[in-house]
Amino acid sequence: PAVAARRPFADVMTKLPLPSQGMTVNISRITTATSVALQASENTAVSNTDIDDTILTENVQTAAGQQTLSRQALDRGTGIEDVVMMDLQRRYATTLDSTIVNQATTGLLAVATDVAYTDATPTGAELYPKILGAAAGSEAALLGQASPDVVVMHSRRWYWLSKEMTSTWPMIAQQGIPTQAAGVNYAARYGSGFRGLLPNGLAVVVDNNLPTNLGAGTNEDSIIVVPTEESFLWED
Repeated sequence: PAVAARRPFADVMTKLPLPSQGMTVNISRITTATSVALQASENTAVSNTDIDDTILTENVQTAAGQQTLSRQALDRGTGIEDVVMMDLQRRYATTLDSTIVNQATTGLLAVATDVAYTDATPTGAELYPKILGAAAGSEAALLGQASPDVVVMHSRRWYWLSKEMTSTWPMIAQQGIPTQAAGVNYAARYGSGFRGLLPNGLAVVVDNNLPTNLGAGTNEDSIIVVPTEESFLWED
């Protein structure tokens, strides 16, 4: 089969069945919360703020492909249908995942809050605080709603981190991760789930649908820090 980036990130998102009708999915978001304040004295008015929501509308999109085969290929070939269908499924998976990450305006990279890190001679020790900065921003925005639990990066970035050496270690260690280590490698194959853990316990998903041509030198890549609990995928 032909090589494909497939859908590593999509596979760890929160899955929901696509509604059977309609071309949009509407999500009600509370944008004006209720209020609570200290009562001035007995029998005085208590705090009252009318709760209100805003509808977040997501369009239903269709990813599709087709293939024309000759009668002879079907009659005289070996495994032709299986190979072609397998390849179409891989293209579908890749298109779905790439759309989630890269689509203009609504893709994850388009709506994420950037934590910039640019260095001609980068090191893992310099990069790691940036990842934690992204996790801190996500947690501050969501608090108890959801905690960032996944870091999505290109395979080249994971291997680059794996080759980095260090003589210092985090002040706060994650349970189950050796103290004098910058993470744990599960040695999982591409697209087979979590590749490993960072020192603070964030799970790493390697996904080659992430771009590697960013920045002024067109040689930079993005790393996504995201809570899977708040990453929804409606799929039929």
